[in-house]
Amino acid sequence: MGLAKKKIAPVVSIDDVLAGASTPAKEAKSKSTTPVLTVSKEVKELVARIREQKEEFTSLKGMIEADEAELRELIAPLRGKLCQKGYVSTVRVPSTDDKSVSVTWSKSYSKCELDNREAIVEIVGEEEYDDLFTAEKEITVKGDIDDKTLRELIDAVGPMRFAEFFDVKRWIKPTERYTEGFFSSFNEEQREALAGMVQQYKASIKTK
Repeated sequence: MGLAKKKIAPVVSIDDVLAGASTPAKEAKSKSTTPVLTVSKEVKELVARIREQKEEFTSLKGMIEADEAELRELIAPLRGKLCQKGYVSTVRVPSTDDKSVSVTWSKSYSKCELDNREAIVEIVGEEEYDDLFTAEKEITVKGDIDDKTLRELIDAVGPMRFAEFFDVKRWIKPTERYTEGFFSSFNEEQREALAGMVQQYKASIKTK
């Protein structure tokens, strides 16, 4: 009786693996001094207007951001009361000229460190935690690795050596149920404590 032939897995070249995972290289920035053009008076006047407009825009942008921040703060309690009856992501706020702006709260949050888990559980309860939050992670390779090490990673990475090759970041991510039930499921004290750890992205304000 002949021996069964052992199946040999095809060898994938390192170059093929890298080619499939690589992104286009960015063009190197020129080290030469940027040349200054000789232009007409008309072009110089145009440049002067553009510079003035950009400076005015930068100043105006700062004022708009400050006013928007104040508006969010003033209407947040009003929107909170609406959400106690049923979740509302967008509201319209009228102006003195019978027009309005829309203010929208997204369901995105800044990364919440895992160290906050115990404090959050004390507020929402262990049973509710898994419905309100998920654990997110991001894994990246540490620095440069040689071909021999890369070959080992392609073949198989053992759990004992995982941390040798990868950086791992983990954080808490609120679920949709947390966002939609924030005002109806928690009291004011709980909301204040949670907001200090689970920071929602600021609401967007649009004029259309």
